[in-house]
Amino acid sequence: MKLGYLLRRCYDKFWGVDKKYTSLISKEAPWVYVSYISDVFYKRDNETYMRGHQSRQETIEIVNVFNELGYNVFLSDSNHPKLPNRNFKILFGIEPGFVEAYRKYPEATKIYYATGAYSGHQNSMIINRTDGFSQKHHYKYPYNRLVVEYDNLEVADAILQIGSKYTVETYPKQYRDKIVTIHQSCVLSPECTELVRNYSNRKDYMWLGGGGCILKGLDLVVDYFKEHPELTIHIVGSIEEEFIKAYHHSFPSNVIFHGFMNVASEEFMCIVSACNFLIYPSCTEGMPGSVITSMYYGIIPIVSRWAAFDEIDEMGYLLAGLDEESIQLAIDKVQKLSDEEVENLSLKCVKFAQNTYNLKKFKEEFKQYIQKYGN
Repeated sequence: MKLGYLLRRCYDKFWGVDKKYTSLISKEAPWVYVSYISDVFYKRDNETYMRGHQSRQETIEIVNVFNELGYNVFLSDSNHPKLPNRNFKILFGIEPGFVEAYRKYPEATKIYYATGAYSGHQNSMIINRTDGFSQKHHYKYPYNRLVVEYDNLEVADAILQIGSKYTVETYPKQYRDKIVTIHQSCVLSPECTELVRNYSNRKDYMWLGGGGCILKGLDLVVDYFKEHPELTIHIVGSIEEEFIKAYHHSFPSNVIFHGFMNVASEEFMCIVSACNFLIYPSCTEGMPGSVITSMYYGIIPIVSRWAAFDEIDEMGYLLAGLDEESIQLAIDKVQKLSDEEVENLSLKCVKFAQNTYNLKKFKEEFKQYIQKYGN
């Protein structure tokens, strides 16, 4: 079975089969062009891959919704766009494939799927934060996660945005009326996140993220905890080698790097059960999966406005700025909480995250959106 799967994957890769996927319901049905993640339909049986990011399971539901609404779907890998000679009624997806598609099919209804903050905001914030880090640490850090700025916003008839009201605020005002937000899903299931917690612990904190350490504020977190040996920060995720080099491979014992971890694993749960708070001072996001994952486990978010959800004030803390002083202010607040208050916030996070960020709700919201804006 494994040999057959590997041979099929090699064949698909060689011929570029996994760069496109067609879902045909009827020869007479209208067509939708989707620019997103095509290889999910060739890896659906790979649980590790599917758990790697919530966008993969969402891609399948996006295609399912269009089919249920009476459309045939041509799904193309967004980074390797395939552009068949066909009349499309709707174009949906992300760049750069979305850009290629609306240039070839200008008459179609164009729905841009925005999965992060406004590109101009992202680039500006990354440059400013990176320059600040380089100056402070006397180390020329490379810009990471800069994006190409296309004319998606001008061309799009509508914009479906993953994120919050804070994400929408990153866009120029003239485009905001086009934007509707949607709640993304989570790769976790509720039954796997039940933990025994110590609500009195104010010593251990967590940062959870992936690539783009400066973008996601890891430097701010590390610099703060280096000055506070009485507290411990657990850093989970793949960290850029450049980041480690910038600190000369020298970190105090209270700054603990755990590396990449499966967020459904027992090892990750051990770390989660020791922490009651996530610190995530990101400068640009849609809605971070790390925040949602943490809340599924009952971890209370301390986040920047760009990593926040609309209801952050009800069950978390909004950092005043992107600096160590703002982290200190937030920690001062949580240190004063009673154990009962921490427990109430934690349980509120679990309930909110699991009821709001799940695949069923994502599909319902997406279907309602397409019914309204896709015709």
